[in-house]
Amino acid sequence: MATSNKLTRTARVASHAFLSAQYEDKKGNVVISKPVGDGNTLDLATIFKNSEFSGGTSGGGGTMPTDSTGLDADYTNYIGSTKIIWSNSGSNYDISQINKLNIASALGTNSEYLYDGLQFNISLKRTAVIKGVKGTSTSIPLIYDRSNSFKVSKFITTTPIPISLKKVDLSTGNDISISLDGMGENINSSGAVLKPKIIIKLKSDNTLDIQSVSGYDLNMASGENSGAYYDIVVNTINSFEILSTPITQYLPDGTILFDGSTNDSAKLSNLINGFSNVGGGIEVTLSNHLYYLNSDTFIIKDNTAKMTFNTSIKISKEKLIDGNSISDLVVISPASFSGWKIGTSDGVAGTSLNDSFVSGTGSSILIQKNAIKSNVYVQSVKNDTERLFARIEQVKTYLYDSKVE
Repeated sequence: MATSNKLTRTARVASHAFLSAQYEDKKGNVVISKPVGDGNTLDLATIFKNSEFSGGTSGGGGTMPTDSTGLDADYTNYIGSTKIIWSNSGSNYDISQINKLNIASALGTNSEYLYDGLQFNISLKRTAVIKGVKGTSTSIPLIYDRSNSFKVSKFITTTPIPISLKKVDLSTGNDISISLDGMGENINSSGAVLKPKIIIKLKSDNTLDIQSVSGYDLNMASGENSGAYYDIVVNTINSFEILSTPITQYLPDGTILFDGSTNDSAKLSNLINGFSNVGGGIEVTLSNHLYYLNSDTFIIKDNTAKMTFNTSIKISKEKLIDGNSISDLVVISPASFSGWKIGTSDGVAGTSLNDSFVSGTGSSILIQKNAIKSNVYVQSVKNDTERLFARIEQVKTYLYDSKVE
């Protein structure tokens, strides 16, 4: 009977023993690790090495990603203040522009340029191919999604965007090759697929050497060779600060950062370490009237027969970088605005009713340190310096439900 009780107790203990361990690796893949060897033990060293628990502790219970290539390192919760050091000058993109950038000169000695690493904010150019003939190039939404879920007309990558490289990783002469792993556009599941990639090197003279290597997704059946080519485009480069303790809680959705009326810089409250405690981004509400600079009397009001103001603008977190000018906005959409004169029903008494204005020639918002500034205006025909501005009236936060926009 005693032997039976011992066997029963042993069986009960064994029933509660580990049969396997499940964890998420750095790429977001679920991995099951089973006991090995005569001791029926779990290899915790391998689990910690391959999971996001690897790396030194940073205090406050957090850990710092240590991947040396930046390929698998998601620094989202560790990014503090940021500062623009290079921005794409316009539509005539040429990667050689970046290769003239001297990092040391761009950073200078200004303490505002917190340099724990560099971030490369990228987009993706798609060139359609039909039976081997390349067509026009367009921009395709590039989505970072750790779950690697298919989405129509979007390029899905499990590589963290923006690309973040720590200062220690940017050793002179090292080639850092980063490909956009993941599902991509998934045009041809059984075709020829090559992921687009970017190769980054810091040269001995402190200039960057950046190469963009085309990827493709082609249907090679019957020699058709149709699908698309993909090329990485660098939009901005910024320095960043690494926080010793990660951000564990973002500002709630709809938190008011500014509430008032200004055509100067709107000073934002509730922020820490730049925009690090903002979740998805900010929503900017502009006035539905246009004003002369430093004037409280509006000149043009929203009149759908003449123009439409897009008074609510969302700016995603990755663009909230000190010095970044958000210029891809459509905030004033006149139906027929060129040469339009202010009428009595469109302005206020006592204004220059005979003045004429051309289409919206300023449509950007400048991100500053803990502030933003509106540069949304229309231009007077009479006077090159006479502009009517939309004011910033409110700024609040918004959240994403996940990593996917």
